[in-house]
Amino acid sequence: MLIEIDTLGDEPLSISGTVPRKDLDFQHEDAELIESVTFSATVALMEERTVRFSGNCRAHLDFQCCRCLEHFQENRRLDFDLVYVPHPTTDEKSREIELRYEEMDLGFYDGIVFDTNLAITEQLLLSVPMKSLCREDCRGLCPQCGKNRNREECDCRPIAVNPLREKLLSLKESLEHKPKD
Repeated sequence: MLIEIDTLGDEPLSISGTVPRKDLDFQHEDAELIESVTFSATVALMEERTVRFSGNCRAHLDFQCCRCLEHFQENRRLDFDLVYVPHPTTDEKSREIELRYEEMDLGFYDGIVFDTNLAITEQLLLSVPMKSLCREDCRGLCPQCGKNRNREECDCRPIAVNPLREKLLSLKESLEHKPKD
């Protein structure tokens, strides 16, 4: 949904609805958006064309477990309270702009039209974990035969530990138990 900033008044604009997944530019190698996203939010114009976008959205995502490679699905409810400011202008397009520390939690928009779909997509992408797990105790794949150890046991022997690693672990353990002076 595109909102022209000049149409916003003193009172926050309440919006809600459903955004079809095809209208969101959600592209992530470890997650896929399964269906439309529902949202409820307010858009408020603050000083100097600053926009506050707050509310929540609900999405249904498909992930691939990083240990066992099985796909699993999760419903996500994301709450957000975001502040967007117009892009800083520069005389030279190639000149870099240095952000101050207090500006690090700001988003940017063109100063004319605010795109709620872009903000929702951004929040969905930020919610994807670095390593997706189907469950906390996922046992993963056997490194020797490749069987999913969550579904079946295998007869493979454990891989021998590198002797150098073993010595380092024993040194670490002895240092941890050494009395402090």
